[in-house]
Amino acid sequence: MGRIAIACYRARPGHDAALLVLMKAHLPTLRDAGLATSRASIVGRAADGTIVEVFEWTSAEAIARAHDDPTVQAMWSRYAEVCDYVRIADLAEAAALFVELDAVELGAPLQAPRRARPPAPGAPPSCRRGASRRRRGRRARPSRRGASPAEARDPSPGPARYTGGLVGRRVRPVRSRTIASGSARSAA
Repeated sequence: MGRIAIACYRARPGHDAALLVLMKAHLPTLRDAGLATSRASIVGRAADGTIVEVFEWTSAEAIARAHDDPTVQAMWSRYAEVCDYVRIADLAEAAALFVELDAVELGAPLQAPRRARPPAPGAPPSCRRGASRRRRGRRARPSRRGASPAEARDPSPGPARYTGGLVGRRVRPVRSRTIASGSARSAA
């Protein structure tokens, strides 16, 4: 039976990025040694900047084995260089009945993401959607549900009306017919 652990790390001044880099390798290192389960960890940041990680050990024996494993000991010594271990009770959030933390995504890049290149001037919206897929070698899907490829490339909005839940599907406009009063009814 697995054991859930809550670990709190407070980065030393100037070591915030180094702590996050170490945390990306934390669970994979434990898994490689057979000490942690495949369950994903949950990582959050307290108001004072303390990083809180919730993960699962494989067993109570695995926790004891971690203290004798040289790979895990080396990893923990790198942690000691960049952060201090904090008890969860020392966090201001721990006084609340339901603890709330800011989510931290360890898979996210540490630098600001690059902005995508803007589309060519005058390019229709349907060309913008499939351009990245074509560059990756996959066929671009039509941008409108249920539309043929020719209709998907057509930038004109066309007539629109309720289509019974098929959002974005082009339908022919409803044309009203005028019936001469009396003559159509009397024939029936």
